[in-house]
Amino acid sequence: MMRTPGGRLAVLSRKPAGQLAISGGRTIDCGSFLADATAWAERLPDRPYAINLCVDRYLFLVGFIAVVLRGQCNLLLPGRQPGTIHEALRSFPDAWLLHDGAVELPDAIALGISHGSASAAHVGAIPDVPGAQTAAIVFTSGSTGAPQPMRKSWHTLVEGARVNAGYVSGDAAGGGGLVATVPPWHMYGLEWSVLFPLVADWTIYCDEAFFPADIRVALGKLPGPRVLVSTPLHLRAIVKSRLRFPRVDTVLCATAPLDSGLARDVEQLLSTHVLEIYGCSEAGSLAYRWPVRDAAWRFFREIDAEMSGGRVRVCAAHLAETVQLADTLEFQTDGRFSLRGRDGDMVKIGGRRASLSELNNRLLALEGVDDGIVFYPPSFGLEDSGRLSALVVSVSRSAEDIRQELATVVDNVFMPRPIRLVDGLPRSDAGKLRREDLLKLLHVERGRA
Repeated sequence: MMRTPGGRLAVLSRKPAGQLAISGGRTIDCGSFLADATAWAERLPDRPYAINLCVDRYLFLVGFIAVVLRGQCNLLLPGRQPGTIHEALRSFPDAWLLHDGAVELPDAIALGISHGSASAAHVGAIPDVPGAQTAAIVFTSGSTGAPQPMRKSWHTLVEGARVNAGYVSGDAAGGGGLVATVPPWHMYGLEWSVLFPLVADWTIYCDEAFFPADIRVALGKLPGPRVLVSTPLHLRAIVKSRLRFPRVDTVLCATAPLDSGLARDVEQLLSTHVLEIYGCSEAGSLAYRWPVRDAAWRFFREIDAEMSGGRVRVCAAHLAETVQLADTLEFQTDGRFSLRGRDGDMVKIGGRRASLSELNNRLLALEGVDDGIVFYPPSFGLEDSGRLSALVVSVSRSAEDIRQELATVVDNVFMPRPIRLVDGLPRSDAGKLRREDLLKLLHVERGRA
């Protein structure tokens, strides 16, 4: 059932003097941010959609709110490739482009501000926006097919962020500093690094924080308690870097299944607790678990879940409609659940079933494997149809070495054939891999063999 929210919601639920961001080496208060956003809202073209291409997290946030204040809708693309942008322009011909210099496209408007150019003293009343206004269209990652658009009202985004704020544990609940390694246009990044600091007293670090050395610097510049919003890909790189990091109170992790062994290594290295988040583009963050302590998941208390026709459907006061989950869930008597994977994650070979996520975790746990993916390409006419394939990044090991060690932890029927070494995997900024890119890479490597 579709729910239409009424009323208006402020674009900021904090005091103007509070610290919102560290960007360009400067600390920016909430009032300065509002001044930047309202000033830019007045300059925007009168068109319904804005493709927000800003890479700088603060400028992305300013542009996002400026677009909302103008009564327009942010289009948050799954990537920044020219083909993705041109496809969006074909689908939304009334859209315009907003960027911060990271892309070069004709007719794009550069968001040129000096990172907090005003002061809190110059801010009047905090503006508000109709709750029913479509503030953003986010897209699924496209890892199993073409990216699909998902409309998000301002009510859904703001109230969802408030729900999320209740699940940052311990001393961090009162505010602190936050570093995110995920891009702001991904749903997970949007929720936790763009909307979250608008509704809770947090300072978000907006300069470069992608590689382990950058993340260490970022954490050192933030007030405590500190929270790191990240992915298994980035956490694995942090552990392998062998660098010393400032203490982190909580690590949030999403976008891919997190191996409990990796979570344990992160907790030891960062003197932290790892909180894994479960969600989807359709509904946002929905559930959590502490993987080192408990393998089972718990839905947020604001989420109602029910089984219907073998599928789980979720609803909540902040969601516009009931959402059917693509994942298979197995419930326990106390309401906790285990993830059994999506239909595309489970493979059946020789009458036996396995999870690709679990196979990937076993591959990535091998010494000397820097990155890798196990996937199932039988429907694409490859000569070893019916077998899994693997692409592996490793500078110290051969494919045969990897095969022999993998055979000690993987049943022979699920052993990838072939295992091919590649220079790198075409991951998105959120660590996602598209099936079509993997197949192209597999074909290229076959041609080299």
